[in-house]
Amino acid sequence: MAKKLILKKLTILATTEKSGNQFTFGNGINLITSSKNSVGKSSLIKSILSSFGAEPFYDKRWRDLQCNYLIEFCIADKNYQIARLKNEYYLSNDNNKFYYDNFKDFSKKISELLNFNPILKTRGDDYIYDIAPPAYYFISFYIDQIKGWGKAFASLDKLGHYERWHHPILEYHVGYTNSNIMNYKLKISEYKKLNHSAESKKEKVLDSISLVKELLTDKINALENEIPKDNSISIDTS
Repeated sequence: MAKKLILKKLTILATTEKSGNQFTFGNGINLITSSKNSVGKSSLIKSILSSFGAEPFYDKRWRDLQCNYLIEFCIADKNYQIARLKNEYYLSNDNNKFYYDNFKDFSKKISELLNFNPILKTRGDDYIYDIAPPAYYFISFYIDQIKGWGKAFASLDKLGHYERWHHPILEYHVGYTNSNIMNYKLKISEYKKLNHSAESKKEKVLDSISLVKELLTDKINALENEIPKDNSISIDTS
């Protein structure tokens, strides 16, 4: 099962307006309320998701702010921070600091921290499987106020990289499967990929051998046809 994630503090900086805000979360259940609409309740939730690399649906006004995020959180009594600047991520704890400009490397590290590792099949490739990015850690518990009501699991953007991901994600969240099973599935997928690669190389080698044989046969036939024939020489066997 995935580990429990406890949010501590979120800082949002809007680069275009040169403004920002900071929100501190309590240790228990946090309820975000307001007597008015359009004051940022949904944007606050989306900002949390964005901090971990998910892609919520923002309106144009928010996108134009070009926000950067700093999220402070706790996993298994250890404190961490993630800073997201566009597509760059900085992860730190009490002892270490990490920088990621490759999202797959960042996802792998977050999955390791959360013990969240369901295996998903890459779209269009039968032999490549990845550990699910952080967005799939949240997708079962978040409903977008516009996109989320019309279709299940449609509350986050850019989830189309993987095929048929709904079942493995749900099975993982409800405890039907676990990390050990997923590790075995990942190993199996890696061996299948290696086997497929070996078969592909084998076919190329066999094709090359066939081509060489064909070329050699043609060369042999050509040389045999060039052998001079002297009909003036006869052999008397009587």
